[in-house]
Amino acid sequence: MLSSIDVKLFSIVLLLNIISSAFTFLGEINLDVIGMITLVCISVFFTFIICVFSYLLKTNKKIQDLFKISVVGILMCLILIEVFLWLNFGILFDENIFSIIEGTNIKESYDFITTYFSITIIITLLSVIVLIITLYHFTTLLLNRAIIVKILVLFSVIFSLYKISTSVYSSIYYGFGGHLAAYSTFSRLGRAIFLHHKFKVETDCLVKNIQKMKSTTSVAKCDKIVVIIGESYSKYHSQLYGYEKNTTPNLNKKAKNNDIYVFTDVVTPFNDTERAIRAIYSLGAINDGAYSDYMLFPYAFKVAGWNTYNIDNMDLARNTSRVKDSRKLSNLMFDYRNDVTLQYDEEIIKIINNEKKSQSLYVIKLKGQHYTYADTFPSTYEQFSSEKDYINKNVSPAAKQMMADYDNSTLYNDYVVNAIIENFKDDNAVVIYFSDHGEEVYDVRNYMGHGGVSPYLSLQVEIPFIIWMSDKYKDNNPDIVENIIKNRGKPYTTDYVAHSILDMAGVSCPQFMPNRSVANNLFQIIDRRVVNYSLIYEDDIAHK
Repeated sequence: MLSSIDVKLFSIVLLLNIISSAFTFLGEINLDVIGMITLVCISVFFTFIICVFSYLLKTNKKIQDLFKISVVGILMCLILIEVFLWLNFGILFDENIFSIIEGTNIKESYDFITTYFSITIIITLLSVIVLIITLYHFTTLLLNRAIIVKILVLFSVIFSLYKISTSVYSSIYYGFGGHLAAYSTFSRLGRAIFLHHKFKVETDCLVKNIQKMKSTTSVAKCDKIVVIIGESYSKYHSQLYGYEKNTTPNLNKKAKNNDIYVFTDVVTPFNDTERAIRAIYSLGAINDGAYSDYMLFPYAFKVAGWNTYNIDNMDLARNTSRVKDSRKLSNLMFDYRNDVTLQYDEEIIKIINNEKKSQSLYVIKLKGQHYTYADTFPSTYEQFSSEKDYINKNVSPAAKQMMADYDNSTLYNDYVVNAIIENFKDDNAVVIYFSDHGEEVYDVRNYMGHGGVSPYLSLQVEIPFIIWMSDKYKDNNPDIVENIIKNRGKPYTTDYVAHSILDMAGVSCPQFMPNRSVANNLFQIIDRRVVNYSLIYEDDIAHK
């Protein structure tokens, strides 16, 4: 068999496998010498398997040729896709990509393409293709001697089988099998598909489980509670948090008059929307166990007899596995959910006024500062100019325009949040505002966006967080006001925010934990906040 290996096929497939495996260096995995040897051996091992399949098809030349072309073509496409993903978002194939694709509409696809498919990206992708073709010729010359191929294959097969078996053993007995699945484009893609399916099953399980969690009581502390979830809001572009430009005039005024309480040390556990929303909704935290075992706070309100409304200007309910737009979960949690998106966030107030009832929970998801930034605000809010306000920024004119658009979007967001607050000033009401995650906007490097791996992850996980309480609410709940004032400078995470929301409304259930609520005198400071499952904010992210 080794003597019959197609050297040309072996060379190109090995080259592509090594290139795809080399992306491992770009991820969060730090490879030592053994790790690098494993990377090469796994590449050779998978290349050998492909060559074996090709050899078995030798009796039918047409099918064999089709197989070779398909394998090379698919590998090439997957590599180019990962190059694109890495250049734009700092990520490789993962499970979130499939959830995003599953729930993306035509307009979002158009916005994505126009934002991220630039001439630079296209030239880079073409350059990668040219580089692969050039390296292929050198690889073919290097492997042209059969003895080299034989030795390489024999060692790699033995070593790879050993690593795979130990990985499987560790996975079964210790729950973690190492990082082998991240060592190639094919395995990363396979893992992403598997995890996407797992989350889909998990969501279905969650739908069944929460319907059994009926033990919920309510001793109402307010008549209306409004949870506003922003989108891609960088606190570093908010004057409320020290930004030099006046992007938050309305909230600044409220803060000066002590009408809002500004929390200064809040992080999100995830730097992407889907996982951030999952954490926000759940009474369970990252390391508490199976997500499907925990109540979602809107459902707790509904079971307690509250009217529940979801006004989402980003995602409509669909048949997806994502918590934020799963039709099954949405129908369980909310009495009302909008079925069309709005051009601008201010139109949400009209929907609120049409649905104003006593004992109501409003969960509002803003379009906020989502890309394309220029599309998120009306022209009357074009206050910042790329030509005059970012002269000292060492970035391209296009990047300066992006920064101006982002700051104008933040200015408009300030107006929207303030308008929603003003809409409830005569009620016994609470408004809690925070963002799903942050955003990089050419702050310290030539990059805008969020998600994936970033050397400046603090910009993506540190978020604004404010609480407003009406005069009626303050008069009725002086103890809560005192606790919020006391806790607003302490470390917090939106992984726990569901407990604060329940507490401020007076809704309780068996999974409610007062030590996770900033409105409670039993609140405990969080010393180590988990981000993206494995990072500790205080150790790995803060001040970087």
